[in-house]
Amino acid sequence: MTQVPIKTQITLNNLTVQAQGLEVQLPNAVLSLNLDLRAAEVSQQHTQLESDFLSVEVTTESFHFQKDIEKVIGGVVVRTHLEANCQPITIRQTQASALSSWSWIIQENRIGAELKDLQINWPQGSWQISPIQCEGPRGFADLIQNEIQSQLADPKKIENEVKSHLQTTVNQQLQQVIDHWRSLQWIYSKADRRIGFELTGVEALSEQGMLFYILIHIQGAGMSVTPHHLEISDETLSQVGAAPSLILSQDVFLALARVASQWARWDVELQDIPAFKSLMHSRFLQFFVWPDLMKYPKDSPFHMTVQAAQKPDIQWQGGSQFHVNALINSWIRSERDGKTWDYLFLQTSVSSVADLQVQDSQLQVNFSDLDMQSEYSFFPQYRIEFDPRKRIAKSKIMKALKSSPHLQSASLEIPHIQVTESQAIQAQGLRVLPSGIVLVDWH
Repeated sequence: MTQVPIKTQITLNNLTVQAQGLEVQLPNAVLSLNLDLRAAEVSQQHTQLESDFLSVEVTTESFHFQKDIEKVIGGVVVRTHLEANCQPITIRQTQASALSSWSWIIQENRIGAELKDLQINWPQGSWQISPIQCEGPRGFADLIQNEIQSQLADPKKIENEVKSHLQTTVNQQLQQVIDHWRSLQWIYSKADRRIGFELTGVEALSEQGMLFYILIHIQGAGMSVTPHHLEISDETLSQVGAAPSLILSQDVFLALARVASQWARWDVELQDIPAFKSLMHSRFLQFFVWPDLMKYPKDSPFHMTVQAAQKPDIQWQGGSQFHVNALINSWIRSERDGKTWDYLFLQTSVSSVADLQVQDSQLQVNFSDLDMQSEYSFFPQYRIEFDPRKRIAKSKIMKALKSSPHLQSASLEIPHIQVTESQAIQAQGLRVLPSGIVLVDWH
């Protein structure tokens, strides 16, 4: 679940403790707050953010206390001069939790967060206070320490201070993120291929959350798409949970899928395919299926690189299933006579039903109803050097390849999104709504 780290410091100008009728002011006290907020619930009424780990620390500078005390004892006025010098105090709380309720508003074209409610809790007696060292009357340090423990037993003592500063800090961080993404940010960049996001608008959905409008930039795809505004229906919004979701029209999703498929490149060791390994261990089968392999040792490596020859045709069939027609190029390299050779080139037309799932920043594609037709040729230099017998039993090779786990599924990496310097999110789910709208969930 997405977490937002929050760090803030609050100056407590008038932190005082009452001890045995004495008011002791602790100077320059600072409350340091460190927590990770995450979405717990999103509804039409509010957005709840919670934190199981809330670290609170209160520190003070060294302080000097002196006071003349008068008491009447047996009719006699007794004057006592009390003076103490104390070292800095550090008080820590590491077992706290917090639950906050927020609504979202836009004022003067800027989006803001309003903290409706804040509840802080910690176990009784869980504060850790460093031993207070004082020069002065015996027992004075213990008196101060016990009083601090007593006052901090109730979280409500600091809730108001924390509430004000937490709202300010969240709004500052929120605005920094929005300002950052208003300029184009590349989330994927490799050679001359890049994908970037540019924030073009923000809409506050009252207490339900925020809607960010993103312009997607693609470079190096050899395509041009006219940008258009995607209208988001209430029905679509009702499917969005506590975690952020990227809402895509079907056309945009299919365009991204085509680009990703064209850019993808897979490397396969043919010896890892059981059917090919069995073929390499049988000279009898090689004679009928792939005669040139008889010139190679049974454990000889064959490395195949696979890449789409062009953007595939992808059509939605319903749910998470898509029909794919693609033209695939494959290059096989072999090792012979102490050298690595460009061995065989294959061009394969593929027709299949693809079921798409997303998890851990991977687009997982599972194929079914796979149909393949392939043409092959030996590379010219290899043919000149070895004059291989050209015959290869394509039908048997295709049958073996179709049964291989390597062609039953494939995966494509989805780049993570670096929201801030300290926070990144990754794709964790894919949902296709009956309307065809695609939701990619991020955590």
